[in-house]
Amino acid sequence: MTVGVKAMDAVVDYIGAVGIWPILMVLAGVVLLITEMFVPGFGIPGIAGSVLSIAGIVLWARNWEEAMVIALCVILVLIVAFLLVMRSALRGRLSRSRFILTDSVRSGAGYSTDFKPEQLVGREGVAASELRPAGIGLFGPERIDVVSDGDYIKRGSRITVVRLEGRRIIVKQAQRENEEGNKSC
Repeated sequence: MTVGVKAMDAVVDYIGAVGIWPILMVLAGVVLLITEMFVPGFGIPGIAGSVLSIAGIVLWARNWEEAMVIALCVILVLIVAFLLVMRSALRGRLSRSRFILTDSVRSGAGYSTDFKPEQLVGREGVAASELRPAGIGLFGPERIDVVSDGDYIKRGSRITVVRLEGRRIIVKQAQRENEEGNKSC
């Protein structure tokens, strides 16, 4: 017999002694863990893959040394898969697929990264939506989530920022507009 046939006989004997189920459990676990790389969050594929891999390794290994070797092989396969996914995500076919977000947020579209709400106190703006009590206020080019000071404020009304409560920006209807509304009654 040749070396290849002897090696194949050894593999078949080993699988026969261990059984096919632990090996299939480890393989299914690895596939689920690789799937988790594509799915955002820590979800069911990651948990199921971890449980299957660990259970398969426990059932497969006959001693601690063998368990460590199998676990190391699984970890190496996952590292190689992760590196291939990252390479593809950065410059391969995956980077041009619908799974990768290519839109960006720009300040010209009204988004701001250096927003300091303390600077808004005392500023006047316009209610871009109805405030009952929460809504959107327009302060120059910036659209900001605001909360009225308990009163309903119509869309288009002038508003003034009166205070901050944590991350909430509290506004009230501007005095001038409020006085004009009282005169018409």
